[in-house]
Amino acid sequence: MLVRPPDAACNKLCTATTPPKVAALGQARGLLPVRIHGAARNAGSAPVSGVDACRAVEWALGLAKGVLLVRIHGVVRNVGLAPVSDARWTSPTVRVQGFLVLGLLVLGSGRRMRNRSAKTLTCSLDFEDAARADGFTAVAGVDEAGRGCLLGPVFAAAVILDWDRPIEGLDDSKKLDEPTREALAILIRERARAFAVATASVVEIDRINILQASRLAMRRAVEALGIPADYLLVDATTVALPLPQRNLIHGDALSQSIAAASILAKTSRDALLRELDLVYPGYGLASNKGYGAPEHLAGLDRLGVTPEHRMTYAPVRERAQRTLFAEAGF
Repeated sequence: MLVRPPDAACNKLCTATTPPKVAALGQARGLLPVRIHGAARNAGSAPVSGVDACRAVEWALGLAKGVLLVRIHGVVRNVGLAPVSDARWTSPTVRVQGFLVLGLLVLGSGRRMRNRSAKTLTCSLDFEDAARADGFTAVAGVDEAGRGCLLGPVFAAAVILDWDRPIEGLDDSKKLDEPTREALAILIRERARAFAVATASVVEIDRINILQASRLAMRRAVEALGIPADYLLVDATTVALPLPQRNLIHGDALSQSIAAASILAKTSRDALLRELDLVYPGYGLASNKGYGAPEHLAGLDRLGVTPEHRMTYAPVRERAQRTLFAEAGF
């Protein structure tokens, strides 16, 4: 358990250093702030209760001096990088514990840095060019849309771009507004060497789970391409086909081929939801696209579940069960 120094020592540290920004960050967000290379960072991988200015100072000074204070059998000890006066607390076991804790802090900080960097990724043809350099001539980007929705099939698309007919503005479909997505979808269909859109049904989603249904839709999209792909770039997963492939985290923000696939999958699914809104009015499907928005949940409460809802999704399943119990008189 990580602890702060005794109150007297803590007050002395606070008076001596006074890092108001670090302390305020901890107080406001309930995080574990540290100062690394002069910059305040959150080193915790999860919110920590009771963080105050003293703990913020302790961690800032601790990392600056290579010190890691922990509670061992009720006694505060330094098991970090700096030497300590009591040899009993510098055994290999204690030092290993200290380094493990320090490693967890570094990993937690790195995870948040990666999440922040995902917002500034550059969508390019670098991965496609690397595949072409290895001799592949039909590189397909593959992505899905609609995994988190409560209603309707999951969509997937595969796109083989034409290097001689570039498309400006390709990026993760979630970053683009609807008019931009729709305009890019038209250009992709006009300029791509090949593209295909496929789905996995609600029944398939409920039977094999959404991840496997998404991979099924991806496989169907690749198999439907007019030009057979010889290499795949896939967003965050793999496609169950005997083809060389590379899965990319945040692939739709890194690869233009995956971005094009994400745009086609998203716009195709949005078009279906607008049609389903006419068939099943009262759920707001044209605007919420099947996600669990308040209007959609209110429609479920008021109108019940439709044949297009995914019964394995908790908000749908719980409301269906309540309806059955009510009809049975429970």
